[in-house]
Amino acid sequence: MILSNYGKELLKDVFSFRHQTTLAILDLNRANDLDQSAQIFLSKQENEHYNLLKNKARKKEWLGARVCLKMLLIKEGIVRNPNEYEIAKDHRGRPQILSLRDSPLLVSLDCSLSHKGEYALAAIARSGKKKLGADIEKLSPKLQKLAARFAHKEDRLMIDQDNAAYFPTLWAVKEAVSKAQGKGLGIGFSRLACRETKKNFCRVSERGKVIAEAEYFFYRDHAVAIAWAEK
Repeated sequence: MILSNYGKELLKDVFSFRHQTTLAILDLNRANDLDQSAQIFLSKQENEHYNLLKNKARKKEWLGARVCLKMLLIKEGIVRNPNEYEIAKDHRGRPQILSLRDSPLLVSLDCSLSHKGEYALAAIARSGKKKLGADIEKLSPKLQKLAARFAHKEDRLMIDQDNAAYFPTLWAVKEAVSKAQGKGLGIGFSRLACRETKKNFCRVSERGKVIAEAEYFFYRDHAVAIAWAEK
């Protein structure tokens, strides 16, 4: 009911991948009433955290990613009332879904959140065999200037390096892998070698050992990557 009354028009772009993975993208420019979204989608504790955020852009991104995830859970028939569920972080900072209906209970889905500018992204994996990570990056030449900090000499994408999409895509893949691993920027992106073995599909290795697989695609003027690592 909530999704049909409020979120149906917002959550239009949903994509399916291997490992029973579903990813959704929410256009934050269309989510005008943030306070209404917070009341509908957030748990009591999430609402308290949201109200403590002062920066408007940060507030919008934080809320947007959680609304996107809960909309996706409703759309997939996993959740009925989103404020009975909470997005918390585990000891590695990875998001996890808690059911609050009786006592806090971890929902057996892996999930990942991301946001960039006007877009929020959420992904879930049902297989139970992989750790999931996802990222969205704007296509821009800016990351080329920082390439020495995150590129590896063995990186190979089927995109010309002169293309403005090359470095944002490379970053998005490595960021998605770091989220799957639960290591954030501490993983050291320049230690990760990303090789596109077939169109839009990559294997990512560290010190010669494959640690994750990933896919990427382009959404409007953004690169979106999703990665899976072994549990």
